[in-house]
This record gives sequence, C-alpha cells and structure tokens, in this order.
Amino acid sequence: MRPRAALLALAFAQAACGAAQPPGPTTSQQAIEAQRVAQVLERRHPSHAKLDAGVAARAFDQLLHALDPSSGCAPVRSALDVDGARIAAALKRGDFDFAVAAARACTGRTLTLEQAKALSLDALATAYDAHSHYLDAQALARRRGDVDATGAAARGRLIEHAGHHSAWIELPSFYLATQRSASSDVRFLARELATRGASVLVLDLRGNSGGVVSEALALAGALLGGGPIAYERDAHGHVRELTAATSSVFWTGPVVVLIDARTASMAELFAGALQDRGRALLIGERSYGKGIGQTLVLLSSPIGGALGAVDVTERAFYRLDGTALHELGVTPDVALASRPEPKAVFASWSPARIEPTHAGTLQRLDAKHVDRARAAIEGAGPSELDRILDATAAYTGALAGEQR
Repeated sequence: MRPRAALLALAFAQAACGAAQPPGPTTSQQAIEAQRVAQVLERRHPSHAKLDAGVAARAFDQLLHALDPSSGCAPVRSALDVDGARIAAALKRGDFDFAVAAARACTGRTLTLEQAKALSLDALATAYDAHSHYLDAQALARRRGDVDATGAAARGRLIEHAGHHSAWIELPSFYLATQRSASSDVRFLARELATRGASVLVLDLRGNSGGVVSEALALAGALLGGGPIAYERDAHGHVRELTAATSSVFWTGPVVVLIDARTASMAELFAGALQDRGRALLIGERSYGKGIGQTLVLLSSPIGGALGAVDVTERAFYRLDGTALHELGVTPDVALASRPEPKAVFASWSPARIEPTHAGTLQRLDAKHVDRARAAIEGAGPSELDRILDATAAYTGALAGEQR
C-alpha cells in the first residue's frame, strides 16, 4: 500500500471503527434520532432486519456512493476493513464521525455534523430498501411546502375530430384538498363537456405520478360501478383486496386513457384496473412501473425538537390477474412509442405475482375493437394528437357499429 493510502486508511479506520480514539462528542438528541430511525425501520420496514453489522455495512456502502456517485471512494473502501458492528453501535449512539472521516478521505470535504447526520441516516434507510429515505427537519419542511404549492388540478376541453366529440380531461395527479379532489373535478368536467356534445371520455394521465389511493379508487369506482380494483400486499405477506364502493357511473360511454413513461403509482393502478375490467382503451407507452407504497413516519423526541421523518416502503400493488405493477408497469393496448422491456427486480417480500382471488372479473376489450384502433393509429399522420384522435374515433366507431 502506498504511504498516503496507508495514512488515509489508518485515519479513516480510527474514525470509522473507534479503534484508536474515542467517539466524537454527540448530543442526546442526535442519539435519540439515530435510534428512532433504526427502530422505525426495524418495526415497519418489509425486511424486518435489525440494525446489526450487516445492515450497517450496507449503510456504509450507501454512504460512500452518496459521497461520490462516480465510485471515487472505491479505492479507499477496498483499503479498509470496516467493522460493521462498530458502525452500527456508532449509529445507535448518534456518533456520525465515521461519515465525516469518509467524506474527508474520499473527497477532501469536511462535513458539518448536521450534514454527516443526514447522510448517515439516509444511507441507513436506503440500506433497508432503495425506496426508503430519511428526511431531516429542513427536508421535511421543503417537502410539505412542495406539496402545498403544487395547486395543479384537472383541466377539460371539448375536441371535435372525424365527427366525434371528445371530453378531453388532463389529470396531473390524484389530488385531495380541502375544497376539491381529483375524482369530483373529473366528474364535474365530464358532465359539463357531455352537455356540449361529448360522446367519448379521454383521460390524459401522461405525466401523472400518482397521488392519494382513495381518489384513484373513487374515480375507478365511478367509471366501473364499484367492485375489485387491484391487490395490496404488505411486508408480512398479507394480501388485501382494493375495492371501489358501488356508486353511480357518471360516464357510460367509451373511455380512452392515455399513459406514458411518466405515468406512475396510483395512476398506473387506475389505468391497469380499467384495462383489466375492459372499461377503457389504453393508448401511449408502457408506464413507469412504481408499484410500491411508502408511508411517511414522523419522528418524535421526548426532549423536544424536530427530528424529521422516515419515508418507509411498506406495501406493493398487484393487478387483478395477480401480476406486480412494480418494475413491470402497464402496457397500453395501442402503442404510440416503445420502451425497453423492464429488467424486473423484486424484493423477497414482493414477488413478481400473487394468486388472484378475482381472476373471474377480468374482462379485456374485444380484440376486434383494439385492432381497429391500432390500424387507425398506424395509418395516421405524424401529429401525435391526430394519431390519438384517429385511434379514438376508430375505437368509438367500432363500438357504435356493434351496438346498432
């Protein structure tokens, strides 16, 4: 080993493993916060793993990646024999000097204690699951501010094309606020546009990253008339059926749903349910594939002060045929663009499929109607809007011809 590397390794090993010097000064609040994060993850996270040497070693690798994503820390990491048990003990007592030493050895930067704490606890959360995160008090405040400042709501317009009038509604998310909600806004817009002659409902979910589960279920139920929507599986393997309460259907005519690679989470669950129940024609590209759910767990302290929160992965969602939404996404009936096939990786608690209890409710669209829409989109002009409207008109015409 070169002299400089040897000195770096020695200094870093002392700080990380506590072999040659006592841990740096810590406050009781830091120790409480470190312990609370570990307890939340141990109790609520699907892995149910204790904060032991193995988890701490994974957290350390995540920390190095966060410090230098280009893997510049690899030479330092390979030169050290880091004791995971000692890092686990340091995390539990709120001692983050090992993160300060890692940053100095890898990048030459000197972290403040707050920066070292935030990086360490986020690395610990990520060690349990790539989708779990720690948010300090400032990050939690920013997140709440972002949610409150979105203000995006559904927008509707009437479009006439090839003799068909479409109620085109853009839905940016499945939102729920004090004065309004996604399901009620879509109902209102659809009814207003129906009075102006719309005969087909086009729900544009492109860019919709999800939102409130109850709103996705409410809108699906208002188009399906209730019944099973999807499944939810928790970390213990318990499967729960997600159903929509029976309600009056506000739109009885044809429905087209637009999805793309940015359509995620509850928007995918909604689109997949309408496809599985044969209620809508899906046009676009395969959706994002975010079929897991997180819960934001606020941290509390007996000595006061804001400790932040942990965003914990707790559940996975499955379609009515039992296939997972995560990684796989929803494939449209009519493709506007293609995406590479997913390289699905499932956690041990979240298998690729479950055994469905309502497979009998599956009802896909008539292949002849879908083929008509596909043929129309292939023969349309270069404009994406024209291609969508041509496919919509062909699908609507096929349905109308069958009903005569």
